[in-house]
Amino acid sequence: MIVVTLAGVMTGLGLVAGCGSDGHTGSGTSPGPTSQTRTAGPTGASASGSSAVATATVTAGAGSSAGTPPTPSVAATSPTGRQTFTSVPTDVGRLVVTRLTGPASGVSLRVWVWLPPQYDEPAYAHSAFPALMLYPGGSGAGYNTWAGTQYHAREEDAAGAAAGRLTPFVFVMPEMQPGEHRDTECADLPGQPKIGTFLATDVRRMVLDNLRVLPDRTGWGAAGASAGAYCAARVVFNHPDQYCAVVSIAG
Repeated sequence: MIVVTLAGVMTGLGLVAGCGSDGHTGSGTSPGPTSQTRTAGPTGASASGSSAVATATVTAGAGSSAGTPPTPSVAATSPTGRQTFTSVPTDVGRLVVTRLTGPASGVSLRVWVWLPPQYDEPAYAHSAFPALMLYPGGSGAGYNTWAGTQYHAREEDAAGAAAGRLTPFVFVMPEMQPGEHRDTECADLPGQPKIGTFLATDVRRMVLDNLRVLPDRTGWGAAGASAGAYCAARVVFNHPDQYCAVVSIAG
């Protein structure tokens, strides 16, 4: 497990892509396209354009017509099924949002996903990207600041990947709480919505079912700012089999 506390998340972006099965990190630079064959993508998006930079082969079911993602072969304990994604304007890459009703938690919250420019480049059509869960400061009820323009994480990752300094990541940015005055501490508290299960199980399952990302812990990390830093650390330490790294910013 790699733990980083720092003033800016971009310093730690290389951790996930560099994680090995022994928990150590590599250089964090983009290794370029691989021979992987995971081909799922957001509903309504081109099935032929994707991005991924991974070291382990992951496969999906047989492809179908353009615009219709194939069925992934990854086993699902609590399958979320295909999600409908809505495009959100962004100046780099592709930003989409969906409302996920988690089958394991019963919680329904929005999840924003940012796909780096490489995701839609033919050279990366058979590759799988590392995924970075990003949690916001404040309550995270009804918003996720990472999906906005405050932190410039998308621009930094896109520029770094284009220059070969950073790995292109898929950013996963869920709402963090069901209400402004209903703080669940990102856990399954008695008598409260099962936010811990939603964030750790349902969101991850949805991403695996719908996007070309690495399936094992070496391709996953979490980061957050302020309250989101606490949430990221809690989720990762509760599920060390699912994450390789955590970045805490002013947690």
